[in-house]
Amino acid sequence: MADLALDNINEIIQRKKEKEFEKSTLEAYIYEMKEKLSSDSEFEKFSNETQREEFLAALNAAGDWLYDEGEDTDIDSYREKSRSLKAFGDPIKERITESTLRPQMLLKVFKVMNETMTSLNNITAKREVTEDEVDKFVDSCTELKTWIQTKLEEQELVPLHQDPIVTTQTIWGRWQVIEYKAKTLLRRSLKKDKNAKKKKKKLPKNIKVIYFMLKSTN
Repeated sequence: MADLALDNINEIIQRKKEKEFEKSTLEAYIYEMKEKLSSDSEFEKFSNETQREEFLAALNAAGDWLYDEGEDTDIDSYREKSRSLKAFGDPIKERITESTLRPQMLLKVFKVMNETMTSLNNITAKREVTEDEVDKFVDSCTELKTWIQTKLEEQELVPLHQDPIVTTQTIWGRWQVIEYKAKTLLRRSLKKDKNAKKKKKKLPKNIKVIYFMLKSTN
């Protein structure tokens, strides 16, 4: 009975800690996002006035709720309130992140692509790979470059406060499909030398001498 009572007490303490954590997390998010809306140039750049006004109104309402009926409520209510606010804030943050990561991702893809091309040089002479298979890989790389260029041109026409046409994750995912094909080629069996002749194994010279000496003593 004592153990059961102790377990109940521990569970109550744990739930209280979790509730305080969710409450403080929500409070911190409200303050952080208000600060960004008022002074962060990137937040202003990647959102329009309507989006900022709606987000600020939601933050103010959440703050009022938090110090009124939300002062002492259940965990799920805090979590739900956080989710509703992030529905405004996350898209802006993601647009900022994408804008920063996109150039880096393109450099990475083209660098790895060139390195892979180099590793496939003369592979048909070394491994069981056909010229047609190499050509298909090269064509896939060309198609990817064309697709990326098209998407970048489309992206130039999209206002910064709208979601991007293509994400870095999508670009990397497309490259990985092509890269996998190249890796399968690089793992192919090495070609056998058809001109190599089987050589008879000869006994080492010292072994021959020992054999002769033994034969002579007999």
